[in-house]
Amino acid sequence: MVAPRLLWRYILVDVLLHTLLGLFAITLLLVVQNMLRFLEDLIAAGVGIDALGQLIALVLPAYVAYAIPTALLFGILLSFGRMSADGEVIAMRACGVSVPRLLPPALALGVLAALISGYILFDVQPRARHSMRAMVRQLAGSLDVIEPGRFLVFGDRLLYVHELGDSTCPYQGVLVGDSGDGERSFYTAARCASLGSGSGGHELAFALRDGSIHLRDPDPTRYRRIQFETMRLSI
Repeated sequence: MVAPRLLWRYILVDVLLHTLLGLFAITLLLVVQNMLRFLEDLIAAGVGIDALGQLIALVLPAYVAYAIPTALLFGILLSFGRMSADGEVIAMRACGVSVPRLLPPALALGVLAALISGYILFDVQPRARHSMRAMVRQLAGSLDVIEPGRFLVFGDRLLYVHELGDSTCPYQGVLVGDSGDGERSFYTAARCASLGSGSGGHELAFALRDGSIHLRDPDPTRYRRIQFETMRLSI
């Protein structure tokens, strides 16, 4: 006996509803878990609510592409598990509908999920990454939270600028401390610096000139200093 279209429609709707529920929950969990680590730093850097919303929208494709297959698996397991617990599968088999006859709706959703995930990975996500790089560069150019004589904290980084300069040297007398590595903490001092995007294009970084790195050694009797002409330091 061939499974009727009404039964397939019922399974399709049930699996789809559970998949959408799982997609929302998984995407929200991934985004919140990763964005909460940076929200405090972004707000401290003077990033507005509109810019935060745009950044979250640009980050979403990176998570949605991996959340869709997981959500589909969640939806299939939950739907067929519920049908089995309620005795619906036994009733269908008693009517002559075998279990393999129930699979076409799930297979159709699997093909659709694969196509959507592939489109997001190979088209949407690269364009979102490009837009994010452009937005970071724009934010770096409009960042006005850095004030001379004021210490600022960006995560594990401590920033201090002595005074503002001209276009060739926007920030003079820059000090950047890093305590994220415990006993291997260090601080960097530079005569001149400018703010821009990092090597990956999705982070803020200082282009430092004429400075030195002062390293803390676990041995209190030792001290190390590395001088440099130019250096790019992510903040």
